[in-house]
Amino acid sequence: MDLASSLHVLQVIDDATVGGGQQHVLLLARGLKERGFAVTVACAGTGYLVDELQKSSIPVVPIALSNRVSVTPIFRLARICRERRIDVLHTHGGTAGLWGRLAGTWGRVPVRIHTHHGLHALHWNRSVKALVAQGVEFLLKYMTSSVICVSEGEAHLGVRHKIVDRRNCAVIRNGIELKNFENLQDSQDVRKEFGFLSDHVVVGTVGRFHVQKGYEYLVGAMPAILKDHPQARFLLVGEGELLETVRAAIASPGLSDNVVLTGARYDIPKLLGSMDIFVLPSLWEGFPLSLLEAAAAGKALVATDVEGNNEIVKGGVNGLLVPSRDSGALARAIGELISNVSIRRSMGEHARKIAGTSYSSEIMIDSIAALYRQCHETKQKT
Repeated sequence: MDLASSLHVLQVIDDATVGGGQQHVLLLARGLKERGFAVTVACAGTGYLVDELQKSSIPVVPIALSNRVSVTPIFRLARICRERRIDVLHTHGGTAGLWGRLAGTWGRVPVRIHTHHGLHALHWNRSVKALVAQGVEFLLKYMTSSVICVSEGEAHLGVRHKIVDRRNCAVIRNGIELKNFENLQDSQDVRKEFGFLSDHVVVGTVGRFHVQKGYEYLVGAMPAILKDHPQARFLLVGEGELLETVRAAIASPGLSDNVVLTGARYDIPKLLGSMDIFVLPSLWEGFPLSLLEAAAAGKALVATDVEGNNEIVKGGVNGLLVPSRDSGALARAIGELISNVSIRRSMGEHARKIAGTSYSSEIMIDSIAALYRQCHETKQKT
């Protein structure tokens, strides 16, 4: 019997709304099912992820996970693991990683995998909360068969802060469904929807409106860009807790007519097709899917020089890297690409080629499936 067909995998993530982690879990669950694994996902009971999993007939177990101290999620997840005879428990993100690994240990799940989708606690201010979170991660690594880091930079950072052990750490970069971004044409209907004219240069981004994404610095760069390049227009796609803050920041007459906030959208390839330049001003990252998708769509990239971003963007080849928290540097880099159409197009083509050879979801899923098998075989021998 093929080992995959005998392994039951439980994926655990807290939130089911649109986001990079949720998209990762969706691709992984679908791919594992295609490879013969039995797959169940535990997450919030409603949302984008639940809807998409149900379309693929992948079982979803609703569970409420939060950062509040409670034994309820531990017992609930442990019971799920026992009842469904879970062989591999794979948690995603800090909240699911806490309750899931405690439950997996309590429920004696043979293999417990955790993926860090960005080491967020290391970027918080040196508060009590941050120190507690780092201490918890330090202890949880001893309850983990293997940790997946999504970039080399993330792995080095985790090892340096002693929350990742190199001996059981695998670097498996995120991947995307490249076919969704092949042969994209300029989406004139999208440009028309938002009032963009043919001579406008559309600078766009896709992501959650959260402090991590550094949107305040992009907004801070807009006046300088528009002063030198009045043909620039900005398309910001996504939702999140800082959406209204950004909306208020662009309410001034000089900006409001030149910036579009779309809210949540599910037609990301089409929206990327309408952009000329893609920008990601993050303060920190894991290995951002939005940047991979923009590269696959053939867009010139401008991103901050932080972990993950700087493994995707090759400065001067497929885009430009700038320091984080620097609106002036963002304005200069974006302005350079607005001014140079040939450079912009050349970088976009290089971005597409690099994405096509390096960022396939098939590579990611095969690597994770191999890790499951390896960890399970090792456990069987002990």
